[in-house]
Amino acid sequence: MSEDPFFFVPENPEWNALIGDQGESIFYAEGYIEAALELAQLIVRGNRFAQRDTLIMPILYNARHSIELHLKLFIRELLEAGLVSSAHPINHDLASHFSHLSDTELGDFHFRNSLKQLKPFVTSLSRIDDDGQEFRYFETKEGDRSLEGKTLANIVVVGRSLEQLKDVLNDLKYRTWSLCNEYKTGTYTDKLSRSDLFEIAKMLPQRTDWDSPEFDDARNAAKKKFNIGNRQFSIALDKMQETRELNSVLGTESPLVYLTDEKALF
Repeated sequence: MSEDPFFFVPENPEWNALIGDQGESIFYAEGYIEAALELAQLIVRGNRFAQRDTLIMPILYNARHSIELHLKLFIRELLEAGLVSSAHPINHDLASHFSHLSDTELGDFHFRNSLKQLKPFVTSLSRIDDDGQEFRYFETKEGDRSLEGKTLANIVVVGRSLEQLKDVLNDLKYRTWSLCNEYKTGTYTDKLSRSDLFEIAKMLPQRTDWDSPEFDDARNAAKKKFNIGNRQFSIALDKMQETRELNSVLGTESPLVYLTDEKALF
């Protein structure tokens, strides 16, 4: 065979895939969960019972590897944005990467809530394959039988869980990117993101009614939902009143920085 069996590129570019210098890290993370889901659906929809035993390991490994790659992506992006203070050691420890993120207690309700939804998947896979070996090899590095104590996995159950997992990973991915962009605006506190502040602002009555019982009720509801105390709530109020967009939600007008009323009238 004179041509490279895998990397020969024909003249017709229709099926050319971007790899290497033209690839992106997100292609890896998304590709493995998509492959796992496609395989699981292929078996069930095609009644390919004979392939249950041979494809279950690639399915589970791809799912596990996708979670690992997504967690590494989140940590890297948040670290570069300054939202995470330290990198994670280079390894394949799924649970450790998850803890690295969850222990940070990132100041964003949406991200923390989505991370909680990811936890059952991380726990399930890392409990029986802590370093990505047991789904790939019949024996461990120590010579023991892989997946010892496990005897069955249901393809239908796995497939449904993969659908949920993909949704959770996508949600975390887009929230990570949004957080990194929001952080550049400077509109946040130690415990609350820009999005959190907007949500709290929408819960509150107009600024002129902050001495009303309605404000007290909204304050208590916000403190409970976002798990903050009086001090953090006060900091949030100050930050809202410093920000034009949030002031508008509170019904307060802010002077334009580069356009005075006189210039606008002129």
